[in-house]
Amino acid sequence: LAVKLNANHMVVGTLCGFDQFMNLVVDNLVEVNGNEKNDIGMVV
Repeated sequence: LAVKLNANHMVVGTLCGFDQFMNLVVDNLVEVNGNEKNDIGMVV
């Protein structure tokens, strides 16, 4: 899963699940900002 956020930020990870309210569980999340990568981990 790749999500483009405002201010030219992008996060990439593996979609593990979601619920009826579209809350996402994403694992191995990495923030990509130009040449920089920041490992975040799991996000609910």
